[in-house]
Amino acid sequence: MDKAKSVIVTLEPTAAATLEVHSSSPKPDPELEKARAVREMEEKLLTSAFYNYGVSLHRNAVENRTSTLIQRARNNVNHSTTPSSRRRSEF
Repeated sequence: MDKAKSVIVTLEPTAAATLEVHSSSPKPDPELEKARAVREMEEKLLTSAFYNYGVSLHRNAVENRTSTLIQRARNNVNHSTTPSSRRRSEF
């Protein structure tokens, strides 16, 4: 932290006064810190729940699509292997 302050002071001397004002500010209230931590945890949980919901919807869509394609392929195989009712011309 001290290294960062010294770099800021060397780059911009007018910022030194601002750093001193902010560094002397009192410690934040523990209740506010606890509320902030709870809010951050809720945001993380909501984000992961939304992500998991999207993944499950995508997985279901892919499974439905593949099952439809497999059924079509089976139907095509069944239709091509069944003997046709047409007479075959003999050579």
